[in-house]
Amino acid sequence: MHPQFHEKLNLKDNGHTVEAAGPLTWEDDLESIEIKDVTVQQDDVVASRSDSKTYHKGTDTEWWLDVKSPNQFTRGRALASGVAVVHRKNQKPYEYSWPDEVQLDMPLDLNEIQGNILAGFNKDFASFLFFELPEQAQARAWLHGLVGQVATTEEVQQFNDLFRAIRGRSGREGVVEATWMNLAFTYEGLRALGVGLGELGQFPEEFRQGMRQRAREIGDIGDNHPSRWPNGLGTATIHALMIVAADSIEDRDREVTHFVRHAARHGATLVFQQDGMTRSDAPGHEHFGFKDGISQPGIHGFTVPSDPHKPDAGWPGQDLIAPGEFVLGYPRQGPPAAEPPTPHPPPQPADDPPGPRPEWTRNGSYLVFRRLQQDVKGFRDFVTKQAAQERQSVDLFGAKLMGRYRSGAPLEGAGNAADDPGTTDPAVLDRTRINAFEYSTDPEGTQVPRAAHIRKTYPRDQRPPGEEEGDRRRILRRGIPFGRSFHHGNRPDSPYGADPQFPHDRGLCFVCYQGSIRDQFEFIQHIWANQDSYPEPGAGVDPVISHSSSTRSFGLPGGAVDPVSLPRQWVTATGGEYFFSPSISALGLLSR
Repeated sequence: MHPQFHEKLNLKDNGHTVEAAGPLTWEDDLESIEIKDVTVQQDDVVASRSDSKTYHKGTDTEWWLDVKSPNQFTRGRALASGVAVVHRKNQKPYEYSWPDEVQLDMPLDLNEIQGNILAGFNKDFASFLFFELPEQAQARAWLHGLVGQVATTEEVQQFNDLFRAIRGRSGREGVVEATWMNLAFTYEGLRALGVGLGELGQFPEEFRQGMRQRAREIGDIGDNHPSRWPNGLGTATIHALMIVAADSIEDRDREVTHFVRHAARHGATLVFQQDGMTRSDAPGHEHFGFKDGISQPGIHGFTVPSDPHKPDAGWPGQDLIAPGEFVLGYPRQGPPAAEPPTPHPPPQPADDPPGPRPEWTRNGSYLVFRRLQQDVKGFRDFVTKQAAQERQSVDLFGAKLMGRYRSGAPLEGAGNAADDPGTTDPAVLDRTRINAFEYSTDPEGTQVPRAAHIRKTYPRDQRPPGEEEGDRRRILRRGIPFGRSFHHGNRPDSPYGADPQFPHDRGLCFVCYQGSIRDQFEFIQHIWANQDSYPEPGAGVDPVISHSSSTRSFGLPGGAVDPVSLPRQWVTATGGEYFFSPSISALGLLSR
């Protein structure tokens, strides 16, 4: 009789408990076995249990004992050991210890996690409905009628897999369709539903304050300040966000009508509705003209590695990140690395968990919504004019600002090609190549400037910050454009013109999910994008999303003009808020 550990042991309790277990193989003369002194160690994190449990032949085929640690385990290898006391017929018991190397993991509860978080709705049409809730009883009744209609990750992922399979076989879309709905709440929204002040106080400070009160921390100044947001969005009471997504505008509008009527019956007020849709003239591209949503992180336990010999990668160039970086209640990527040097003190990383946290927040995620208006004509005019001064093609200079060409082809490794490689060699857009690059071979930014948008917001293996630190800042982006595409020759104030006014303007509904708003979204925006001295002095600001200063510069190594003086911003915040997207069970709890 030689007890073993299973090769993979599951974690629970946010990574503080290991479900130690293993198979039992019984020999003829064995009667029982006692397992005790089980220990699991991963670097400096140790979980142990000194008491024992006895298992009997004929009834038990495996043994199990939970072992706990005050510290948090992460997904990865660990050393496990235990002591077995073996009882044989007519013999004196004897004991022995055994070690095993094991893999620690925490299975995701896909039926509890809302569907847009990990799987992504990936629909051509979406509506973001912002509600003010009535008094508590009515608010709970409103929510009670919605819980069963909230899409789960399990449902959305199954549909997405089917959709891809049918599209791959038939070569066309529209064969299968689905309409999805998800919910999220502000701090005040949870309070309106009756969550007590004790539990509300356990949420992180940035969530309790909300985006509008965090304007200074994220650089929302000048035209971006909430006081300048249109339609009173900077002062409106917002309790809940409902996301409705569909394959057709008819399906979306039908569902929106259904949910708005449901809200009215329960006294909930629709404060604002923002519709979004993919660009019919350039599907998958944002309004500046660049392919969007290309570099999404993979998730351990959810994303299937394309190469079984590389379990920490999805497709080439796609790191698999610990699920706790996006969903509460799971281990995070690892211990925080040292913060990079910055000219201003960075926000300190939030604890994980941030002090005591309500148990019902497990399988939830923090959602950031931003309504980002885009000045398309201003951006394109600048690219054309500055490209001439740099003696570069428009394609290449645009790629210098973004880090990718308009097709999505990476600038890194393209040899500073004047023409978009995606138009001359479509194979570079294949999923096996489009993200298969790093920056360590380009430390000075002679190919991809260090302030290029995709390098600023996801620096890969660049130092600083280093790949481990960079992976801890990843977010799951779920945005969609809004407004009509810009076309020359139209009146400036028309929906297709250069300067359409709210609500007919154009831009991006920026949506992202994360485990910590402060560690992820706010860090990316304030420390990486807005700071001209990160990663090094002279690097410049992110030319696309930085807006914390009226004077902006962009480092362009090898350019005829370096640094490049940037004009006023082309992207302006015109609305937004911080939300919490609870699990399905938590929604049920909040509705009672």
